[in-house]
Amino acid sequence: MVIKDKIKNIFDEPLHYEESIIPCKCSFGIALMAPHVRDRKASTFLKAADHALYMAKKNGKNTCEFYDHELRKTITETVKMEHDLSNAAINGELELLFQPKMFKCGIHISGAEALLRWNSSTRGTISPAIFIPMAEKTLSILEIGKWVIEETCAKIKKWTDQGIKVLPIAVNVSPLQMQKDDFVDHVKETLEKYDVDPALLELEITETALMENLALLKDKMEALAKYGVKWVIDDFGVGYSSLTRLKELPISKIKIDRSFIAQIEVSPASLKICKIVILLANEFNLEIVVEGVEKPSQLNELMLPDTAELQGFYYSKPINENEFIQFSSLRQQNLTLVRERKVIHSSVNQTKLNNIQNEVLSCCGG
Repeated sequence: MVIKDKIKNIFDEPLHYEESIIPCKCSFGIALMAPHVRDRKASTFLKAADHALYMAKKNGKNTCEFYDHELRKTITETVKMEHDLSNAAINGELELLFQPKMFKCGIHISGAEALLRWNSSTRGTISPAIFIPMAEKTLSILEIGKWVIEETCAKIKKWTDQGIKVLPIAVNVSPLQMQKDDFVDHVKETLEKYDVDPALLELEITETALMENLALLKDKMEALAKYGVKWVIDDFGVGYSSLTRLKELPISKIKIDRSFIAQIEVSPASLKICKIVILLANEFNLEIVVEGVEKPSQLNELMLPDTAELQGFYYSKPINENEFIQFSSLRQQNLTLVRERKVIHSSVNQTKLNNIQNEVLSCCGG
């Protein structure tokens, strides 16, 4: 048996403390020293072993990784990408897309969610699933998060100055951002800098992230809520919190997670969860956002209130600023046409009613 297996077996044995049994697992990285290697400094191999340990943790923990040529290439590329990401905002590589949200009637738009994209000059478009965790690991999410809030407020100001009707824009925030001492001040100062109504900015945080940092974040949420900013709980239903507990926080909306909507037509459990969340939200006077809607049939069994907001590819994919303005303007025009038709229809009905009344009065000698 090789040494690494012996070490792993030792840690696989649980610890016994008083009457408790504590499971124990480990991850470790190994760097081998070949005879022909010129750089034989201990610090070099400790660093290599540390890199291997990082990969072991990244690959699921409780495992072992060796430092070799391929791993060195992977780590070198990762370090380079992390560096590029930290400079992405300065280099003009970050972009906001906007995914519209529609009211239940499906006629007019209720707002949008701002979604961050990284268009790397050397790698092309990088998926948020890749660069967001990387940004959080390296803490570059702190500056990137500030950029997103700043850019969103700048867009709202620009649209307002152009005479475009502006609706609330939701921005995702990381608990790492919120833990910073200057988070509340930065949001307030940015809103004031661009003269943006706080009600036009919605801050989204995932349920899981919120509940893991509840004690640290509650005061900051309350401070911004008093200022007029709305809070939205994203991915609701995935975590283990109760809506009653969340009600202690200044929350305006909850978003039903897209995973439930994706399975709603084939999974009775997903349908039941959605119905329960909607009932509880109504009970606590919270607004509902349904995300991940790809076809109207997914909503057939849900008793959604008229104020419910719907978001998904059925209505629109995430689109750039110009496309979003066109989308919003078109929806506003459609709404105006619908209202005009209702007025005309009402006027016609009123004319018919008046004619009938005149006929009745005539017959009665009136």
